[in-house]
Amino acid sequence: MIEYTVTGTAFFDTYVNGTELGYVGGPTGTYRTRMLPLSAGGQLVHVAGPEGAGTASVYLVQIS
Repeated sequence: MIEYTVTGTAFFDTYVNGTELGYVGGPTGTYRTRMLPLSAGGQLVHVAGPEGAGTASVYLVQIS
């Protein structure tokens, strides 16, 4: 699972291993992403932005 902490009113696009998950952030704190199965090993995470003013932290969280 991917979790976000977004401050400000910015939008961020997130890509994992080249697949776009959607955007997070905005004035209402919208977190519109989709599920993406991840295999064991390294993952390439790219967060593009901000569009607006703000910061984002992205966390890969393991669910057992």
